[in-house]
Amino acid sequence: MIFFKMPMAFKVVMPFAFVSIAFASGNSKEAGHHQHGTHPECPIPTTTMDVVKCVSENHPKIRAAVLDEQMQVLGEKREGQIPNPNLSVEAVSGDVGDVSRRETKIALMQPLELGGGRGARIDLAKAQTARSRAELDEVRANIIIETVVNLYRLQQLKLQAESSERTIEAYENSIKSLKRRAALSPEQKVSLSVFQMALSEAKLRALSITEERRMLSLYFHFATGNSYDEIKGVLPKDLKWPKLDEVAANNSPAKAKALAEQLAAQAQLKMEQAQSWPILEIGPMIQMEEDGPEKGNLYGLQLSFPLPIFNINGGGRKAAEAGLKKSDTMVKITEEAESHEREEILHNYQDSLKALQESPQYLQIDEENRKNQKLASGGLIPASLVIEAQRSNAELIKTLQEREIKTLQALWTIYKLDGRIFAEKL
Repeated sequence: MIFFKMPMAFKVVMPFAFVSIAFASGNSKEAGHHQHGTHPECPIPTTTMDVVKCVSENHPKIRAAVLDEQMQVLGEKREGQIPNPNLSVEAVSGDVGDVSRRETKIALMQPLELGGGRGARIDLAKAQTARSRAELDEVRANIIIETVVNLYRLQQLKLQAESSERTIEAYENSIKSLKRRAALSPEQKVSLSVFQMALSEAKLRALSITEERRMLSLYFHFATGNSYDEIKGVLPKDLKWPKLDEVAANNSPAKAKALAEQLAAQAQLKMEQAQSWPILEIGPMIQMEEDGPEKGNLYGLQLSFPLPIFNINGGGRKAAEAGLKKSDTMVKITEEAESHEREEILHNYQDSLKALQESPQYLQIDEENRKNQKLASGGLIPASLVIEAQRSNAELIKTLQEREIKTLQALWTIYKLDGRIFAEKL
C-alpha cells in the first residue's frame, strides 16, 4: 500500500545579526567628529524635539522592539489562515488465484475545527500583538526619558565647561602675575603654590567634563547619526516645571502590557476549551477497483476524527484558568504599584521644586565666581579665600545640577505613568 499526504510545510529561520560598537577611550578626537554614511542619520535638528523624535524612532532598542511588533502583526495573519485540505491516496495490487486485482482509494479531506479554535487563536495573536505594542511603548518611553535627561545634562556640561575655562584662565593669570614679580614675600610664595595646585585641580575637573560630554555625544551619535557640534545649538536651556495633579488616571505602558497579558490569558483559555473538541476531517473520496477484466468506481464520503476517550484536555483548561487568574492579579498589582510609585515621585518632584526655587540660580553663582576671580587677579583677596570660594561655588553648582536632573527625571517619569509622555515637549 502506498500513502501520500499533502501539503508539506516548510519553515525558514532568518538569523539576526547583532552589531556592537567599541569606544576607545584613548582616542584624542572629540566625539563630535564622526564619519557620515556609516549608519542611518537624521537631518540636522533645528529644535530640541527634533533630537528627541529622532532618537525615539532610531535608537537600536526601539528598532528591535518595532521588529518584534511587526512579527506579531504577521502572526495574526498566520493564525487567521484557513487550513489546507489533505489529499490521501491508497493503492494496492496483487493476484488472487489466477485473477489480477487492483484497488485505489483517493480522498480529499478538509480539516474543520469545532468549538471556535481558529477564532481563539486569532484572539490570542491579537493579544500578543497588543502586548508587543505595549512593550514597544514602554521601551520608547524609557528612551525618551533617557534622551531628555542626556540632552539637559549636555547643556549643563556646556555651562560647566565655559565656567571651567574661565576659572583656568583666571588661575593662569594669577600665576603669571606672581611670577612676574622680582621677589615674592612668604605669603605670595604660598599664594603661588596654592594657585598652581588649584590650576591642576581645575584642569582635571575640566578633563572629567570633557570625558562625560564625549560619552553623551556618543549616545546621540549612535542613536541619531548627529555629532555634538550638530546638536549643541538646540540643547534645552530654560526648563519649565509645571504643576502636576495629585491624582491622575494610570495609562502607562506597563498597565497596557498587563491588560494585553490579560486578553492573551482569556484567549488561551478559549483555545484550550476549543481543544476539548476534536478536529474533524471530512471530504469526498473515490475508490477505483479492477478485478481481472472487470472495472468499477465507487464514490463516497470519508470522515475522520479522534475519539476523546482518555482525556478532553482538562489539564490544559485548568492551566489556562490559572493563567487567567494570574493575569487578573497582575493587572491589579501593576495599578497599585504604579499608583504608589507616582505618589512618591510626585512628592519628590514637589520637594525638589521647592529646593530649586530657594537655591541661587546658576547665573548668580557664575557671576559671583567672576567677581571673585577679578578680586583675586588684582591681589585684593588672599589666594586661599578665592580658591575656597571657587570650590564652594563649584560644589553648589554640582549639587544644584544633580537636583535639576532628578527633578527632570521625576517629571518625565510621571508623564510616562500618566500616558502623556509621547505628547509632551521640552
